[in-house]
Amino acid sequence: LSLNDRFHLYLQRASYLLMSVIACVCVGIPYVQFYGAFIVQCPR
Repeated sequence: LSLNDRFHLYLQRASYLLMSVIACVCVGIPYVQFYGAFIVQCPR
């Protein structure tokens, strides 16, 4: 593998990881908001 190929592979992996993190955050935010609202509304 040349340096350019290695860099391209690293970039692809990094972008894939970033997309996974963004997807998890986008999916997780509504759950967190719903759970937070549920805790606030639920009488202790």
